[in-house]
Amino acid sequence: MILLLKLITGEEVIGETDIGVDVDGSVTLHIPMALARHPEKGLVIMKYAPFARDKYVKFPRDGIMHVLTPVNALEDNYIQSTQEPSRIIAPSTNIIV
Repeated sequence: MILLLKLITGEEVIGETDIGVDVDGSVTLHIPMALARHPEKGLVIMKYAPFARDKYVKFPRDGIMHVLTPVNALEDNYIQSTQEPSRIIAPSTNIIV
C-alpha cells in the first residue's frame, strides 16, 4: 500500500508500507520520497533522505499530521521514481491542483 504523509514540518512524503499505521501510531515507509516544488518543473518527487543508506524510514506519530491516500497519478509517479531513485522525476501536470 502506498501512503502520503503530511508531516508537522509541512513536508509531504510518499512511500510504500506493508502495514499502514502501526499500533503506536507511527508509519514505516519503504523508499520514502519527498514532494517538492521546483521553480521550472513544478512538483517533483525526490529521495526523502538522499544521503542515507536506509530503505525504510519510521515516522513517529507525533511528527505526522495526516496519513492520506495519494491520487493515482502521484502513486504512478512514485512507482516510476523508485525504479530510478537517483533521478528527480516531475509528475505529470494533470495532478497539480
